[in-house]
Amino acid sequence: MGVFMITQTYSYYLPYELQKRLLLIVIAGTYILPLLVSLALWKLGYIESLLMKNARDRRAPFIMGGIFFYFTAQLMRGVEAIPLLYIFILAAATTILIQLIFLRQTKISAHSAGMSGLLSLSVVLASRGDFVTPSFVAILVALWGLIGWARIELEAHSLQEVILGYLSGSLPLLVFLWMNSLI
Repeated sequence: MGVFMITQTYSYYLPYELQKRLLLIVIAGTYILPLLVSLALWKLGYIESLLMKNARDRRAPFIMGGIFFYFTAQLMRGVEAIPLLYIFILAAATTILIQLIFLRQTKISAHSAGMSGLLSLSVVLASRGDFVTPSFVAILVALWGLIGWARIELEAHSLQEVILGYLSGSLPLLVFLWMNSLI
């Protein structure tokens, strides 16, 4: 979703065919390949459940997902016209690394982290372009809150884990944007 928002905001820099290819690369590298690895790990008995309710089940899929995200970011680095593509996916890989580091202490909400990264990106894009509107940001804020509430209500995470998810999802992106003078 974030890469789609970026390509639409900067569509005048990218031909439509390139936008489609970029989206396919990102979908493959950040969804399909990590999903296939998780399915394989589950089928082979390395993880108990695809829901990854315990920390042990998250370790291998998160390591592999982080690797796929990192290499997908490196592919996006080649799109020099829009450095935000690289930064956004690299920040997502960093979020996964943060979650791995803290996995022994707590099971940070990946749902909250993902939504927080998307919300942070949308706020930045809304300040720059016409594709992401304040109304869209408001909808994402509502979804951001609903996802956090749902994770707690379903007893999948504690309030602390949801808050850590929010922070781990937004801080890497904001720091990388700041370091690259993009905010």
